[in-house]
Parts: sequence; C-alpha cells; structure tokens
Amino acid sequence: MPTKRKPAPANEYEADELRMHIDNTRKLYDQKRAIEMLLLRKVKAGKYSHALAPKAFLYVAEAGAKDYRREYGADDPRSFNPATRMMAAKEFVREFEGESEFRDAGGKRIANPSRKRKSTAKRKALPKRRADGTFDPKRR
Repeated sequence: MPTKRKPAPANEYEADELRMHIDNTRKLYDQKRAIEMLLLRKVKAGKYSHALAPKAFLYVAEAGAKDYRREYGADDPRSFNPATRMMAAKEFVREFEGESEFRDAGGKRIANPSRKRKSTAKRKALPKRRADGTFDPKRR
C-alpha cells in the first residue's frame, strides 16, 4: 500500500512575500479590501466567525499566488504551497482584527464580535389582528 506524502510545511518568508505582493498590487489589494468590508458587515451583524475568517482571505491569497507566478515566473510550481497561502490568510485576519479593532464607520467600537449579546430589552407585543387581517392598534 502506498504511503501518503506529508504536506509541505509553510514557509514564513514566502508568506510575507505573498502578503507584500497582494498589498502592492492594485487589483489584489482592492479584492482584499472588499473582503475586509464584507467581514466588517458580519461583525456589525454579530455573525462574524474568527474560525471562518481565514477562509475568506484564502481566496485573495490564491489569486495573489497565481498573479505572482504569472508576473515573476516562479521556477517551482509548488511555491506558495497551501500551507503558505493559509499562513498569509491568517496573517491578513490578524491584521484585520487588530487594525480595525472592530469599529464601525463612525469610529464607534463594536463589542466582542465573536460573542452574541442577549437582548435585555423586552419586545413590544404586536397588536392583534382583526378578522379581516388588519391590525387593531387598541387590542393587545
């Protein structure tokens, strides 16, 4: 029975090179900013998941690796292996979480985004419906 090959370890130098290439390429940087804005909307909605955030940045890391190979003609087709791309994506997440500090557009800090708060406000009871389907504001 053939043995499975171990995946190549992540290369920190290559991950930094990939991150710099993405930050210095307009098209890739715009893609990264779009992902950051998407994640910020998720933070505001209380649906942000720290565990799933690297997966979002992995798309831009893969596009960056492809663009880097096309532009600089990397000799080794295995450069920017999956572990290295994931390392770059996780660094983008760290940068996003540290830089934005989970602030909304007005600069107001958003409380712990990974933990949903329970609402303490009581919901108003809706008025009861009439027989014809309209609401009667006096009946509760």
